Amino acid sequence: MNINFLSSLIISLVVITLYYILDSIYCVIFILVFYFIIRFICRLMAFPGSYQLFYKYNFLLNLNEDKIYETRQQLKFFRYLDDHSSQYQFQKAKNFFLVQQKIYQQMEEQLNQQQLNYLNLLSNYIEVLESQQNQQIIKNETIKILQFLNAYMDQSAQIKYIMKPFKQQILFGTLEWCRLEILLLNPNASRHIIKYKNNLIDCIHIVNNQSNCPTVLFCNPNAGYYEYQYINCTWFKIYNKLQINLILWNYCKYGQSTGALTTENIIECGIFVAQYFQNKFQIKTLGIHGLSLGGMFASEIAQKLNLSFLIADRTFSSLGQIAAAMFNSSILRFLLNCIVNWDNPNYLSFYNFKGPKLIIQDAVDEIIPYIAQLQTSLVRQYFTNQTYSLYHSYFNKESKQYMDFFFKQILSENQTVSLSQSLQMFINFNEQQNNNQLSQENQHFYQESKKQLQLIEYSNNDIFKVMDSKPTPEKIALFFGSCFMFDQNSFQTIKSIIKRIQILLKQHYSNQQNLNNQLSNHVEVIIEHIYQIIKSFQQTQQVQELRKRKKQKQKQNIFGHLITINCGHNNNLNMLETKKFQDYFLSNFIV
Repeated sequence: MNINFLSSLIISLVVITLYYILDSIYCVIFILVFYFIIRFICRLMAFPGSYQLFYKYNFLLNLNEDKIYETRQQLKFFRYLDDHSSQYQFQKAKNFFLVQQKIYQQMEEQLNQQQLNYLNLLSNYIEVLESQQNQQIIKNETIKILQFLNAYMDQSAQIKYIMKPFKQQILFGTLEWCRLEILLLNPNASRHIIKYKNNLIDCIHIVNNQSNCPTVLFCNPNAGYYEYQYINCTWFKIYNKLQINLILWNYCKYGQSTGALTTENIIECGIFVAQYFQNKFQIKTLGIHGLSLGGMFASEIAQKLNLSFLIADRTFSSLGQIAAAMFNSSILRFLLNCIVNWDNPNYLSFYNFKGPKLIIQDAVDEIIPYIAQLQTSLVRQYFTNQTYSLYHSYFNKESKQYMDFFFKQILSENQTVSLSQSLQMFINFNEQQNNNQLSQENQHFYQESKKQLQLIEYSNNDIFKVMDSKPTPEKIALFFGSCFMFDQNSFQTIKSIIKRIQILLKQHYSNQQNLNNQLSNHVEVIIEHIYQIIKSFQQTQQVQELRKRKKQKQKQNIFGHLITINCGHNNNLNMLETKKFQDYFLSNFIV
């Protein structure tokens, strides 16, 4: 049966029922109000940055304060200027204020009263700095600006936070301010307003290397604007350091970009942006990097245009799957499809992309549950080889099909439930140990067993990290599928770990008092079922195909390379993670 027809039929039946229950006019009003409320919630959750109030509360107010703090720090240098002050530091601090002045001058027609007052002070200040007048005059002018900033902050503190976007005159950090700052700090940057159908797409092209080096098209997260991403996100510092050219753009209804806010339209706009810059600047190597929601658009654009490389950074399998996983309800995915048509199976686009590709993922991402992450959706797709249809989307069938495969070919449902329960009990023993409720002998056995079990991992995702204190049958099935997909040496590795735990069990059982020990019984269940899992996976056609490809030294492009990080969803990579990325990028994406 056609799924769109089915959903229309269900909605029609609901409408008819309400019509007979309620008065006809009230029925129509109720349905319209309900529809727009649900649609508003969907848009707010999927595209929060499309609402101006969201960006004002979440970015503008904070950035305004950050810029004031940064300005004060620069003023400190001149406040304590003396004969020993570095000329280099003097010039650096002066350049900071010169950039501010240029930004205000270019924004002249848009300045509010506070900005005009600050610009007057700033212009006088720069004249003093340029003329290299004596230190006391510079200090006096510095004090004037500090007093102005202090008065501004005092005035701001008197306004209630909820009213600040409406009553406070912003000094720094508007979208226009940030955009001009990007252009001024990057002499080879240019802004492009691209028209496509009924859309205007706001883009910036940053050229870090004039030679024919790679260019990265960056797709923002759902709350991101390129103006703020450039300031707060370290990816741009990483690419600048690597001398990689950048294309930044805002989605429809974000910042100065206009157009219909649908996933299909944004994907079409992204394709047009990529083609526009490829043709205009004769770009030979164009890759794409998508962060969070941007990973969905990046996968679609890369696959449709066959771009040079694809980086999917902390992204999900599809919007529908993440809705179902976050609220543990398939009904939400069904409603999402009835209200808005945004449930693109972007995991298929990533899976089918033939070029070099990289997944960056945190298994304990605080926003995207493990079972809805891109990495696990690839496991489902590979081991079930599903032919996607709207039926999967409306009724959340990807998970069911993979679990059916797992229960039939790998480990029975009862055994999987038993394994999840034993893992839960084993994790709970950790709390008992912390509270000194375990005997000394049990504590030793627990610690040694845990050390060994933690060695069961893929790409630095160990079994306890993935379970995250809540082992479920689906997490278990996806974890071991990932072990074989992303680490093809899993069978021998896990087998040797099990042998070492069996030795620990023998030693533990040598004491007759431990024969019916609850802890050791659960460990025994865990290793018995894990051994069954790896043995069953070894016999599957899919794993045998992976081994065959490895023997033939074929390039493995089905899944891409996985880099595991531990910084969460919204934070920046640490130095070690950055180094890991840079090494992989330079050795695999640079021709």
